Amino acid sequence: THLADGGSFWFAAINSFVIILREGLEAVLLVGALLGYLVATNAPQRHRRQIWVGVIAGIVATLATWGAATVLIPINGANRELTEGATALIAVAVLLYVSNWLFQKTYIHDWKNYLRERLDSAVSSKSAFAMMILAFAAVYREGFETVLFYQALAFDASMTAVVSGFVPGMVLITGIGVLIIR
Repeated sequence: THLADGGSFWFAAINSFVIILREGLEAVLLVGALLGYLVATNAPQRHRRQIWVGVIAGIVATLATWGAATVLIPINGANRELTEGATALIAVAVLLYVSNWLFQKTYIHDWKNYLRERLDSAVSSKSAFAMMILAFAAVYREGFETVLFYQALAFDASMTAVVSGFVPGMVLITGIGVLIIR
């Protein structure tokens, strides 16, 4: 409601920056873990390429989700309040699901075992599809959450403020991603 009352440009820009940084970092860490495991197990280079195909597919699906959400959700008059409520409920459902999933993977040992089991079966079966799906799911889950958060932010903030936080956040997360993955 700070934004609804004509809240500051910087408040919206900082929120935008934090959203992309947090969600992007989660995706980068997951992809880094997948790639790191493949390197540690001396998997062939083609398996790493398959991870990247999944990452690209996750990014494309996220952009398609953003486009669909922008086109399919009319934001005017009475629909705006209904849309905000529906978006908030979807965001809560996704966050509850993700929180539960993360809670189950709280200990790094459990998380490493989870990834190792998935990757061992994928590498041993030489299944390109399994590798791509694992990377896709890691990226798209974070992308979907990002779309929900940005849709909610865009209801009350100017697009200039949102983009002013998004662009430097993307630059920073891209730099962090390159460092982590190398």
